[in-house]
Amino acid sequence: VIPRGWREMMRMRKALIISFFLYFVLIQSIWCHDDDDDMLTTAPQQHLAVPTYYWYTSPDWTTVINSAPKTALVVLNPDSGPGTSKDNGWVNKVQTSRKAGMRVVGYVNTNYAKIPITTVTQQIDSYYTWYSVDGIFLDCSASTCGSFELGYYKNISNYIKTKPNYTPVVTPALPANLIITNQGIQPKCEDYMTRADIVINFEDTAAAYNKYSVLQSSLLFILSINLGR
Repeated sequence: VIPRGWREMMRMRKALIISFFLYFVLIQSIWCHDDDDDMLTTAPQQHLAVPTYYWYTSPDWTTVINSAPKTALVVLNPDSGPGTSKDNGWVNKVQTSRKAGMRVVGYVNTNYAKIPITTVTQQIDSYYTWYSVDGIFLDCSASTCGSFELGYYKNISNYIKTKPNYTPVVTPALPANLIITNQGIQPKCEDYMTRADIVINFEDTAAAYNKYSVLQSSLLFILSINLGR
C-alpha cells in the first residue's frame, strides 16, 4: 500500500508537468448571433484551468477556489482516478468549487487506449455517482489515428455524453458533460475533435509554448472547444 502522502507527492509532481499548459490558458469560444448578417461569430475569452492534483486538505485548494472566476475549471483527481469509494472530503471540494462558479471534471487515465473501456467507464460512473462532476479529463490520450484508437475514444465520448447533466448554469458556458482529451502532442488527425470538447496538444512550460512550431498553423488543437457537438 502506497502511503497517502507519497501518492500526493506523485500527483503534485505530475501537476507540475502539465499545469504549465493547463494553467496557462483555457480558450473559450462563446457563440453569439449577429443581427446584421445573420451569421454566427465568436468572441474568445480566456480562463484558467487548474489540475488540482493534491489532497483535499491542501491549502492550495483554497488558493484555487479564491481565484474564481478567472479560474473556470478544475480537474479532480482523488487517487489517479476516483479511488475505491466515495470520500466526503472530495464531495466538499466539488461543492465549494461549484459555489465559486467553477466546473469540475474527473481525472481518468486511458494509457493511450490501453486501459480496457470497461475500466474507464467504471471510473466515469464513480465520478458521476459520488461527485456529480461536470465532465471527464481523459489523460494519456492516444494521438494516433488507427481504427482501434478512434473507435476507443468515440465509444468513451458517447458514453460520457449519456451521463446525467449536473452542471449548473454558470459562466463560461461550456458544454454539458465536458470531455477533455490530453494527447500532450499534436494528434495525427482531426478526428479527435469529434471525440472531445477540448483537445490538448501541448504539454510543457510556457516558455516552450511560445516556441511551439505548430502554434500558427493549427490553432484548432490549442485547447480548442467544439461547441457544435
